[in-house]
Amino acid sequence: MPNIRSGAADRTPGQKTRPRRARERQTQNLVPYTGAVKDIDLGAFAFTTTGAGTFGSVVVSGQGSFGTVVVTGLGTFGTATVTGLGTFGSILVNTNGKVNWRDAAIGMYSQADTFLDIFADGGVRIGDSSGGAPTNYTLIGPSGDITPVGSADIVIEKASGNGIKVDKSAKTFGFRDILGDQFTKNTGGTRPTLAVYNGVIQAWKFAAGDEAYMSFHIPHDHVTGTDIFLHIHWSHISTIVTGGTITFKATSIYAKAHDQAAFQSSPAVGTFTGTASTTQYQQILSEIQYSASTPTGLQLDTDDLEPDGVIELTLEVDANDMTADGTVPDPFIHYIDVHYQSTNIATKDKAPDFYA
Repeated sequence: MPNIRSGAADRTPGQKTRPRRARERQTQNLVPYTGAVKDIDLGAFAFTTTGAGTFGSVVVSGQGSFGTVVVTGLGTFGTATVTGLGTFGSILVNTNGKVNWRDAAIGMYSQADTFLDIFADGGVRIGDSSGGAPTNYTLIGPSGDITPVGSADIVIEKASGNGIKVDKSAKTFGFRDILGDQFTKNTGGTRPTLAVYNGVIQAWKFAAGDEAYMSFHIPHDHVTGTDIFLHIHWSHISTIVTGGTITFKATSIYAKAHDQAAFQSSPAVGTFTGTASTTQYQQILSEIQYSASTPTGLQLDTDDLEPDGVIELTLEVDANDMTADGTVPDPFIHYIDVHYQSTNIATKDKAPDFYA
């Protein structure tokens, strides 16, 4: 099949042409055309292939244009070339088709319905240039890495609830810790004992009734409206423990910062248990939900939590109900912390409204 070009049709000298209207009447329907030996000028008429039509090349030079190029069935183009000011209104590429630039390593295609895949052996650049190398752009490398270049930044909207999530199939904000290792604040009769834990290692040992006083600061990446969780990291050093539990008592107050609120006059109070391990030195993590939108017991009000808010906590070993083949040991508490969900970004402002 010959090349098809936009341009004047060739005709032999002295050839008579039919009136325009007659030509139009004869081209109302699609007409198969085979055996051409010269270029073809379709004028204003459509060019369509169905079934297994094949084109060696389609060339547009000068100011030729295509409104729509559609190939159905097994129709293929060996090469589609546009030079000068040639334009295409739209191009529909079939299931296995690709559009390439320069060579086969740069282009785009659709691997599956609803997806558009763009590939380049050196990376895909999206930025400030429509010709020549860009200077400010985002580079998506062949391995999928995203790199801002020049003045490009990764920008996330400042509104509350926006941030970086984890898990593509079930997107959510990940958890971080608010740390609170401050056992030395207690100087009274309920102070835990700093005792030998393992060789030269010492840790805080809690008898029933011993207390630790903790303070927690709500960080700026806390996801507004999400619950927090209290964690107790503890263990024992006995080889004869057979089971049982430790009961912890939490007494807490909270207040927003920036002169917005006073600490609550009635503390939130409640207990929860941790199950003992039979293994010496086994680190146990006992967790309890520490806030809720409708709080009960030891819980604070989730809806009040915001950056710079402060929690004051007294944690007590309310009861030691571990069991043992002999003397029941006292537990060691290694750490007390609060888990919270993080936006993984800071707030725009340092004071309320933090997200304005």
